Amino acid sequence: MERRWLLIVGGSLMAALGVVRGVGGLALLLRGPALDPNIRASAGATALLGGVLLVLGLLLVVAALGVFRGLCGYWRLGLIATAAFVVDGAINGLLLYGRLGAGGTVANLVAAVLIIAALLLGRSALRAPGRRHPPQG
Repeated sequence: MERRWLLIVGGSLMAALGVVRGVGGLALLLRGPALDPNIRASAGATALLGGVLLVLGLLLVVAALGVFRGLCGYWRLGLIATAAFVVDGAINGLLLYGRLGAGGTVANLVAAVLIIAALLLGRSALRAPGRRHPPQG
């Protein structure tokens, strides 16, 4: 059974999440604590967290592009970056707002579960190293 569609769904979610996280990171870098009156972190901590978000967003987009092409290494990067996204979301909630669960941690977890499930279920459609095309069937 062809499972390439699962890679497309997982990759699409990763790409969308990466763009949103990257834009959020850029906003934190540019505006700092002024971005949200509820932010309790210092300007330096906010800039650091914004930079991490920006890098994580870029990693998610790059991984998604590789997953669209069916490349195993980018599939692994996608799994790792998605897991890092959940951890980063929890840390950001704690550092920016002073509590776990702030800033959409539950939504982050749901998105990550969907992405990881799609990637794992679509694994059979990945290209084997050295093959030009994904396996058929």
